Amino acid sequence: MTEFHVNLRNTAQPWERSILFYFVGSTAERDAYRAAVEFCGGTFTGISAANKFLAAAKPFDNATVDVTCSQTV
Repeated sequence: MTEFHVNLRNTAQPWERSILFYFVGSTAERDAYRAAVEFCGGTFTGISAANKFLAAAKPFDNATVDVTCSQTV
């Protein structure tokens, strides 16, 4: 099963993260991007647009939001 995480990262220490949301299931990727964009104050219009939006979004000073995925058993 694939699990998608929406992460909040400190730009000074990007290897550390706080998982804000996680999703599993057939719509997990779309749901994760939607949650990430909406958390940053944007409007979700698709995954490609969300990638572009998240690359520039700053929800807080010295913070970024990204989406990662992992395989679970």
